[in-house]
Amino acid sequence: MYSTYFLFLYILRGISFMYSIFESSLSRILRGISLENVTRM
Repeated sequence: MYSTYFLFLYILRGISFMYSIFESSLSRILRGISLENVTRM
């Protein structure tokens, strides 16, 4: 019982970690696109 609970917490932490990395990279890409559009205008 405890082992499955810790495994679930570990997987959840990994997912949140991957999501934070994905979110930061996505915001950086979006910021780069908006900057390109501004400089183009």
